Amino acid sequence: MSLESLIAPFKWADEQVLRQYTKLTLAWEEKGHSRYSLALIAGSGLLLSYGLIDNPWREPHKMNSSPSMSDVALRTLFLVHSMVGVWDFADSCEDVFSQKKRRAREISNAIALPSKDFGERQLHRLLRLPGLVLAGYSVYEFMTRISHHDMNFGDSLMYLGLTLFFAGPASSFYIKDADPKILGRAPAWKRAYDFTREKLGTLKDRLIPEPEQVPIQTYSPTP
Repeated sequence: MSLESLIAPFKWADEQVLRQYTKLTLAWEEKGHSRYSLALIAGSGLLLSYGLIDNPWREPHKMNSSPSMSDVALRTLFLVHSMVGVWDFADSCEDVFSQKKRRAREISNAIALPSKDFGERQLHRLLRLPGLVLAGYSVYEFMTRISHHDMNFGDSLMYLGLTLFFAGPASSFYIKDADPKILGRAPAWKRAYDFTREKLGTLKDRLIPEPEQVPIQTYSPTP
């Protein structure tokens, strides 16, 4: 199994989410607003999340003296996501409040995609879908603990903060990467269906050839 086939489901899911964010972004721009102002609103969820996660009503958790590998990986993920999210929020602020920066970006996007923006988009594509998945997992954990009556006010705020922590920057990434061209293409499932149908049709022609017409010879009776 190739790497392309392994990541295909993630690419499909990412494209479906991008289509929905593109519709939202285009509707926002049709009202005369900039997509970067919408990205700024979404990205502000990261800053709000800090106060919700470390709220004073949350019960303190004991830290292990020797954290496991999963703890280290989780803390690293939080650190990276936080750094990228803050940097993206600052970039959105510059786009919204700096007319010179906004004009320069519009010109560069109209001519060609510069290397800096290309690197940004690659980073966005790497982090945006996992961010939404982790936000969804936070909501799932919140609903699970609510159903088991194992939740206090402080923990409720913490899970709300975790949702904003991951969903805010991820939404900002999708908004900035909104592409109207993607709406003109058939959805990924439709392209996969057409491709499979074409391949099955070719296989059918090979296995079951079409019958050929054979001329019928007529014989005259012998005298």
